[in-house]
Amino acid sequence: MTSIDIQGTCTALKIIEVGATNALAICVLFLLITLLRFDNIAKLIFFSKLQIFFIVFLHFHKKRILICYKTEF
Repeated sequence: MTSIDIQGTCTALKIIEVGATNALAICVLFLLITLLRFDNIAKLIFFSKLQIFFIVFLHFHKKRILICYKTEF
């Protein structure tokens, strides 16, 4: 089991890999890093949609991957 920690000015994201889905996790990390340049409203809209995606994703794949994230604006 591996963990990746990345802290930026607006977000701190921690992904703990449980299964074999670390490729998806890395893609999400790079997407979040690119979105750090957006303004706060765009980030709020994105993270609200991202939170819904994570809830749905964890509901169907909770035995394969565990994603914990914290956003700060």
